[in-house]
Amino acid sequence: MTEGRYGKHIVTELYEMPELPPEQAWKARPGRGMVDGRRRTMEHMVWMDSNVIPDAFYCEAVWLWPEPELTITDPQQAKSSTGVPAHVHPFPEVLSYCGTDVEHPEELYCQVEFWMEEEKYLLDKSFACYIPAGVKHCPLRRHNMTQPLFHYAISPNRNYITSNTPGAAGHRWAEEAGRPGCGYARYFGDRTVQVSVPPFQLHADSGLVKRITHVDETTVPGAAISCESMWILPGFETPPSPASSGLASRKEHEHDFGELISFYGFNYDEIMDLGGEIEFWIDGQRYDIAESFTSYIPAGVKHGPLQIKNVRRPIMHLIACDAPTYLVAR
Repeated sequence: MTEGRYGKHIVTELYEMPELPPEQAWKARPGRGMVDGRRRTMEHMVWMDSNVIPDAFYCEAVWLWPEPELTITDPQQAKSSTGVPAHVHPFPEVLSYCGTDVEHPEELYCQVEFWMEEEKYLLDKSFACYIPAGVKHCPLRRHNMTQPLFHYAISPNRNYITSNTPGAAGHRWAEEAGRPGCGYARYFGDRTVQVSVPPFQLHADSGLVKRITHVDETTVPGAAISCESMWILPGFETPPSPASSGLASRKEHEHDFGELISFYGFNYDEIMDLGGEIEFWIDGQRYDIAESFTSYIPAGVKHGPLQIKNVRRPIMHLIACDAPTYLVAR
């Protein structure tokens, strides 16, 4: 979107990334649609960093589609599969996989093999993992995937780099290395885990909002970033009178940190079809959005109200802040 001062902060187009540097040659370049005559099994909804919007922090969000024919991976094959190789960042990162069965969003319907330092985790539930700066992580491999997945990675850094990137040693996060701190945010799947949701955020009281992952300094002590993901289901609609609701997210407000606000329609045939409508105000200007999008709101910029309307298909909602916890400043 281009209209208004902050129209360019609402992103629907995918960033055309230049060639990756040699130390990141293993990383898939963002893409959508067909490649080499076949539908991609990984389609990017966004690649966000300061090259896309000045001062925005790094975020990558993708749909992962199963292969046309399921291949069962046995333990020996799993060992020989390279997957994402081990690497280190000079900044913290949150890495997450979320299930797409909206009736059972805690289920991945596959196994995600994930390593932090020398610790191996085999995960079959939706999770979010906070990776401190300087902690080696991966290999990462997906085994026996039968259902689509939603995957995101977020960092407070303004660009995606590894510790092999020139200049990384002097990065502001470089001294924060520590023992792995892995927080599995299965807050919908495990009903015994209680998450304190601020009154200004969406609640799951109606059963039409299903929170999946949540990371901040209360769930992972020492976390330098906060984020959460949730499904918004058909039939949901925010109340029409935000002024009387008392919910800050539905009134104009601002933060002392940058914030990403994203809505992605779950539609294999047309991934940009939001399946609903968003009315979003930024700096006093109204934006009506019917496409999947990611928005970046800089610190100090007034935004809201935000209205969700006419939800016709499941929508993945992702929020992230480059701060340890989500607070409304004013």
